[in-house]
Amino acid sequence: GGGAGMGMGTGPGAGSGEGYITGIAGAGSAGLPPLGEAEMQSLLRLLAQFGEAAHGKNAQQLDQISWQNKLASLPQNAQVSLRQALATVAAQTPSAKVDEAMLLKLAEDLAIRFALDRFQRGEVRVNAVRQMLDKMGHELETLRKLLRAREDKMTSAGLSVESHADVLDRQFWAAVPDSGKRAVLTSTEAWCIPPRNVQQYVEELMGRGEADAAGDVLLKYASCVRNKDAEARKKAAIGLGQLAELYSKGASQRLQDALSQIGQQLAAEKDAELQTLLSAAFVRLSQESASRRYYRAMQQSLDSIADLEELRPTWAQSLRPRLGVENRIPEFIEEALTTETMPEGLVGVLMRVPQGAGEHLAVRLARSGRRSERENIVQLAKAVGSACASHLKEVLKSEPPAKAATVVGLLSRLDAAAADDLLPMRLRHGGRSFHDAVVRQLSIAGAPERGQLMANLIEQFDTMVLPLALDEIGMCGDQGTASKLLRLAEGDILPQGPDYLRVKAIEALGRMRAATATGHLRQFVETRKAFGWTYPEEIRMAAAQALMKLDPEWMQEFLPHSGLDAKVMSLAPLDPIPGRDVVRHRRYRRIRLARNVPAVITSQRGKYSSAISVLSLEGGLLSGDIQLAVGTEATLKIPAGLRSINMQAVVRFVRSHQAGFEMVGMGLDDRSKLRRLLVSLGGLEPSAEVRVVEQD
Repeated sequence: GGGAGMGMGTGPGAGSGEGYITGIAGAGSAGLPPLGEAEMQSLLRLLAQFGEAAHGKNAQQLDQISWQNKLASLPQNAQVSLRQALATVAAQTPSAKVDEAMLLKLAEDLAIRFALDRFQRGEVRVNAVRQMLDKMGHELETLRKLLRAREDKMTSAGLSVESHADVLDRQFWAAVPDSGKRAVLTSTEAWCIPPRNVQQYVEELMGRGEADAAGDVLLKYASCVRNKDAEARKKAAIGLGQLAELYSKGASQRLQDALSQIGQQLAAEKDAELQTLLSAAFVRLSQESASRRYYRAMQQSLDSIADLEELRPTWAQSLRPRLGVENRIPEFIEEALTTETMPEGLVGVLMRVPQGAGEHLAVRLARSGRRSERENIVQLAKAVGSACASHLKEVLKSEPPAKAATVVGLLSRLDAAAADDLLPMRLRHGGRSFHDAVVRQLSIAGAPERGQLMANLIEQFDTMVLPLALDEIGMCGDQGTASKLLRLAEGDILPQGPDYLRVKAIEALGRMRAATATGHLRQFVETRKAFGWTYPEEIRMAAAQALMKLDPEWMQEFLPHSGLDAKVMSLAPLDPIPGRDVVRHRRYRRIRLARNVPAVITSQRGKYSSAISVLSLEGGLLSGDIQLAVGTEATLKIPAGLRSINMQAVVRFVRSHQAGFEMVGMGLDDRSKLRRLLVSLGGLEPSAEVRVVEQD
C-alpha cells in the first residue's frame, strides 16, 4: 500500500525493478530476532543491485518476478526491516522518487538504525561501531559511485553538493541520544567520534552554559593521544589539529592540558607517521594559544618543547620556530606596555625564551620616548631573570658590532659592571657608527652608572662621537666623573684632540654642578696674557656659563670686566628637568627661524644646497628635497658674513622634505659665530617672527 503513495510506479526504471520496490513496503511482523551483521550486509547488497538496475547500467534489466525472488531469498527479519524502512520513507516524503539518492538514503538509514540498536543494547562498543559502519559502507559503495556520477554533473553545473565521505559517521552520531554522546565523549573511546561531531556537541554544551562539561569532553579527547592503540592515537592527533580553535574557545586551561598531553606523547612516540601527526597538532594548538594570548598555554607549549629537546634535540629545534611564540614576542611586549597591569603569565613565557626576549626588549628600549615606558621595559627584563642578562652579555661580547650595539642600553640597566668590562674591547674593534650607537644606547637607557661608564671610555670614543658622550655625562649629574672631565678640559687627556671637546667638558662640569671645578673654571675665565685673554672666547664663555651655576655671585661681579657679552652668554646649556617624562632632555635652546637660513651640505654623495628652519647649538632641521640617509656624516656650511660657519654633523632622522642633524664637531671660532648668529636671530626674545621652541 505504501508504493502508490510514494509515486514509485513511473519513471525510467519502471518495470525493471523500481516498480517492484513500490510493492514491498508494508507492515512488519513482531517477535522476529534482531538482524545480524551478515543479514544486514545482504540487505544492503540487494539495495545496491536495485540502484544499478534503476540507473540502467546493468546489462540485463531484472523483471518484477526476479526482484521478488531476490527479496524472498533474504532472511525474514531482513525482509521486514526493508518494508518498515520503505514505509517510513513513504510517510515522510510521499512524493519521493526512486533514484540513486533515495536508495542511498534508505540504505544509510538501515545501516545507522542497525548500528544504533546494537550500540544501545550494549552488544558493541563505539570503536566497534565504526568498524561495523566501515564494512557496511563497502556495501554502499556502488550506490555512492552512482550518486557521485550524478553529483559530478551537478557540480560542473555550479551546484553545491554535500560530500558523502563520512555520512554514516555523521548520521550515526546524530541518532545517538545525549546521554550516550556524553558517555562516549568522556570515555577512553572519545577518539572514535569524528572531530566535527565532537565540535558540535561541545558547542551545544557551551551554548547551554555547561562550560565544565564541555571542558571535560575536550580534556578526555586530548588524553586519547596517549592511548595504547596506535590507531586511536592517530585519530586523536588528527582530530586535535582540527579542533584547535575549539580548544582555544573553551578555555586556556583546556588548551594547556591538551598541549601537555601531546607533549608527553611526543617524547614517547616511536612511530614516524604518528610523530608527524602529533607534531602538526602540537604546532596548531601552540599557534592558537599564541594568537589568543593564552600565556599559560604558551608556557606549557614551551615546557614541552624543552623536555623534547633533551630527548630529541633536532626534532624539537625544528618544531620550536613553528610554534608562533618567539616570533610574536615583540607583539606581546608592545601590548604589555599599553596595559595598566602586566598580562598574567607573560613573564613566564618570556622566562622560557630569555634569549629572544632579551634581544627584543633591548631593541624596544632603544625606541622608548618616555622615561615611564623605558622603566617598564627594564622591569620586564629584570623579571625575565639572569638568563636574559647573560645572553645580552654574550651578544655584546661575540656578535658583530651592528647587533652588539643593540643590547648595550638594556645590559647597562641589568648588569652595568658587565657593560663596563666588555665595552672597551668592543670599542677598539668597532667603527664610528658602533661608537655612536653605544653612546646613544647608554643615553636612552638612563642607567645611574652611565656617566661613569662613558667617562671610563673617553680616551677610546671616536672624537666625533665624544661630544655627545660628554653632553650625556653632564646631564646624568654623576660628580664622580668631574675629575676626568676637568683633566680633559685642561688638556691633560686627549691633548691632540679638538678644542671643541674641551668646551663640551666644561659645559658638562657646569651641568653637574661640580663644585670641585670652580677654581679651575675661574682660571679659564680670568687668566690674561700680555694682550688679551689666555683662553679662546668659546672656552671662556663655557666656563663663565658654568660659573653662573656654581658661583653666580663671583661671576656676576666679574662679568662687567670679563669682556664677555652678557646677552650672548645667556644662551647657555640647558639642564635636565627632573619631573619631565622624557628619555633624553634637550641640551640647548632651539629656535624656529622666521626665515630659512641657507646651508650647503657636503657628504660622500656630493654637495647640494638646502635650508635650515630650526637651529640650536646642538643641531637643527634641514628643509627641502633631502637626499640623506639616517647616520650620514656631512659637513654643513652656513653663510655668515665674510666667512661661513662650518660644522660636522650627523643626520639623525629623515621625514618628508626634512632631516634632523646633530653637530658632532666644529672649530671654536665657528661655534662663537654660531652663538652670535642664534642671538641675532632672536633666540632669547621670541617675537612675531622668531619663537623659541620649548624643551621637550
